[in-house]
Amino acid sequence: MNRAVLPIERRGAEVLVANEEDLYACLMRGFRPRIYGGRSVGMLYEKLLALGGRLYGEGVSGYEYVRRINNYFATTVRYDYAAAHDAGAYPLSYDFVAPLLENKCVCAGSAKLFGLLCALVLIPSVIVIGRWRRGGGSLHAWNKVRLSLPQGEGWFNVDMTAAVPVSSCVPARGRFFLVSDREAEKTHIFLPNTLLPRYYRFNEYAGICGAGYPEADIELDAWEKG
Repeated sequence: MNRAVLPIERRGAEVLVANEEDLYACLMRGFRPRIYGGRSVGMLYEKLLALGGRLYGEGVSGYEYVRRINNYFATTVRYDYAAAHDAGAYPLSYDFVAPLLENKCVCAGSAKLFGLLCALVLIPSVIVIGRWRRGGGSLHAWNKVRLSLPQGEGWFNVDMTAAVPVSSCVPARGRFFLVSDREAEKTHIFLPNTLLPRYYRFNEYAGICGAGYPEADIELDAWEKG
């Protein structure tokens, strides 16, 4: 094996996986997949492991791993304009499959692949649904990731769409990496009840389904702590 062994591969808890949706749910909940659904889902898992293994390594911190993910999107993935204008014709760009296999996607696909790459090394993350504050206020998806940094520990916003090579119409181009909610609100609008329950990790947000955004995490700004 010419790659790093990832923490998810050392997990004792194992879940049977038959398709892409099962694989996504299994990994996002911190379980190790046991593939029985055929070649295609097994291939996707191997592709994920290969990508994660390239980005990960012995002694790599959570911050450095997430920074490498951001750089991967900036140098490898492109925005899928065709899918943005015709979602029905390009459904894979709204999933993790297109950015993984074809290096293209819209915001939903980039958010899902980012979440899976974090899940491979057991870094908690969630997907947030909101809107751009400018550019017509279109619907948008990005992530929050929990990291322990020298400045403190907390949930930070990251937006892989702001990293990929896209036109200047994206308001936060290249400037949306590990930012607080206060900073994120300059370019992004948080919609109520948009930490989707099916993306929760390790019960970090247990009990808040339908109860709006968790206030303690909205107020936490680890960059400004102590």
